[in-house]
Amino acid sequence: MDSYLSNLSVYLDKTLGVTEGIRASRIQKNGNTKLNSTEYHKIAQRILKLTEKGDKWKQIIYKAIGKPFWDTKGNPVTDVSKGQKYHFTQYKKILSQPIDEVTMKGYRDTARANRNKNTQIVDPKVQKQADALTKAGKWPKGKSLAQFLGVEKAGETKLMNRLSGLRALGLDATDGHVREVGGKGNKNGTPLDAKGDRGSNSFRSRIPQLGKDNLGKGTGDIKPITGQRAGIPMTNSAAFNQYLLSNDQGTGTNASTTDKQRIAWNKENPDKVLAQRKQFVDNIIRSKYQVQKYGGMSDLIGMDDTMYNPEDIYYEELFDQPNHRGLSGGPFSGI
Repeated sequence: MDSYLSNLSVYLDKTLGVTEGIRASRIQKNGNTKLNSTEYHKIAQRILKLTEKGDKWKQIIYKAIGKPFWDTKGNPVTDVSKGQKYHFTQYKKILSQPIDEVTMKGYRDTARANRNKNTQIVDPKVQKQADALTKAGKWPKGKSLAQFLGVEKAGETKLMNRLSGLRALGLDATDGHVREVGGKGNKNGTPLDAKGDRGSNSFRSRIPQLGKDNLGKGTGDIKPITGQRAGIPMTNSAAFNQYLLSNDQGTGTNASTTDKQRIAWNKENPDKVLAQRKQFVDNIIRSKYQVQKYGGMSDLIGMDDTMYNPEDIYYEELFDQPNHRGLSGGPFSGI
């Protein structure tokens, strides 16, 4: 990252006509800027305009002109006890005015509280459905709200482990929601997507995504009908129903992580992707039958039935085998 930022800073300096002398005049030894808030904002805005989607724009700005640290009048200080750190946000490459530490903390606390509320897998609709099942005594055999939460926790842990593995390989892997979980939800209700509905925080609706492609405010989300065709829960209620149906996604075959990536990020046709998945599973089943028919080969090499189970293979995949069988894959295919 340091090498990347260094090279980018050199490019930006060349583009903006900045010399090493000018660069040295911008940043104090402690990393804070020597520029006042007005000068800083003007240059930072120019740099922001030159960045690309997915760039660490704040780090790029700090590398070029230092960190925003001023007194209450927006003047740089050498004595840090006489100033404070400031922050910036941006929307569509338009930089905000400087935001002081106290105000920024308030924004963060509010955002964190809203996110915690929005990411509760047992939202009011799920709780209402669970209460109705309990009152009517209609829970499917072996199912319960407590077990649902346990399954969700296990699935999320597996997802986080996958992300850690990808980051260890040097990839900027993030937790990508197929549909935005924040905000005010769907603005215009439809028969298939009620007003106020928002995405699910279930592990079933989250897949690894490159950081530069993980955009905010629902940008790039697939339509709810597309998610339903792919068997991806687009709400917490849909995830709960999928649990009640023993993970039956209603598509004839279960979409793998790579399948979901192809549908959600690459915008591939879900019918085509799932048809390829079904063909892959059918080939495994056919291979199992052929080995068993061969006359005890499974006993000879010590393989039991679970080692042929397509679902076992699915759950053991990192980013799935079709990528190595001539089929196109998601953004992490081939690793």
